[in-house]
Amino acid sequence: MRSESVTLRAWLGVSLCLALVSSPRLAAAEPDGSIYTASDSSLLMARRQVDDGHLRESGYPDESRPEESVTCCPIPSGRLCPCSYFWAEGLILGRDNQSDGQPLVLDLNTNEVLFSTGDLDFDWAGGLRLGYGTRICNCWAIEFGYLGVFDNSASAGVELEDSLMLPGDLGLQVNNFFGADEVDLQYESDLHSFEANLVRCCCCCDCAGHCRSIEWLAGFRYLNFDEDFSISAFDSAEGTTEYAVETDNHLYGAQVGSRYRRCRGAWSWEATGKAGIYGNDMEQSQDPIIDFPAFVFRPGRESDDTDVAFVGDLNFTAVYQLTDIWGLRMGYNLIWIEGVALAADQLDFTNTPDSGTELEDGGGVFLHGVNVGAEARW
Repeated sequence: MRSESVTLRAWLGVSLCLALVSSPRLAAAEPDGSIYTASDSSLLMARRQVDDGHLRESGYPDESRPEESVTCCPIPSGRLCPCSYFWAEGLILGRDNQSDGQPLVLDLNTNEVLFSTGDLDFDWAGGLRLGYGTRICNCWAIEFGYLGVFDNSASAGVELEDSLMLPGDLGLQVNNFFGADEVDLQYESDLHSFEANLVRCCCCCDCAGHCRSIEWLAGFRYLNFDEDFSISAFDSAEGTTEYAVETDNHLYGAQVGSRYRRCRGAWSWEATGKAGIYGNDMEQSQDPIIDFPAFVFRPGRESDDTDVAFVGDLNFTAVYQLTDIWGLRMGYNLIWIEGVALAADQLDFTNTPDSGTELEDGGGVFLHGVNVGAEARW
């Protein structure tokens, strides 16, 4: 049933995109009343140029134009509203830990909390962002994008000979979770995002050759966000026992957004914002807890659920033009994901038949960091 639900949601999203793409072609009207469509190949290849203090555009019936005009450009304008475009960027992102902060390691002599889930600090992680768009008619383009953040991790360790314990029933009833010498914590996550958008681009230039564009986008997006959390307790007399949890979030939904770009000389700057509401198919699984000596204290447990999630992106990028086609990109990113199941929130230190079977959702993830890469627009 879960696979059928996932397939149905994906098919509905793709059908929506195809329906929008197949809508009637729109023509763009110029200020003088002339209308140009994408079928006018000569106009599609025309170039904007500044001459005698006025913006001119070759291929128009009257080459004299106002000093500034705003229109949904029926022809590509250099770096704005191009026929095709591509970008590739490396990402370096940090993550804020937004888990609920439950205790993980206690001093059994004083009952002091030595470490909780909220104390874990994530390292900077590498990632990749790719995108490609192509004009399909007049102002409209179709755009595809991928974003990945790999091996976002946090780890910590506590050592106190024969004095460490885990909280709750597990700390009192599992041999290696009571009176341990060392406890190690490991938290890891990965994010993969795929999207397809319809983009409508409008642009304008003033008499000094300063140009700008705004693009409106809407489309379908899928995100996979998975996490692993493990607690390893070591005792010199009895060995190691591990408590490991994994979560997997599959987000499907629609998003809307806009992109503003401004050019001046060899430099451009760009601001992009996107937001969407998603259905989240979540699942969590917990490995068996094997106590000393090779005793299964708790068998493996798992559960799944569905809920609504939110994803928002902001990107601010500066572009330096190397050639008419190629440019270098450098910017800053903010990514917010809300309504997901975090592995740290699934930890259950009770000992009942239902322990480890409840799925805790509603967690949040906030990523931020830089992007560096290149683009091509032609």
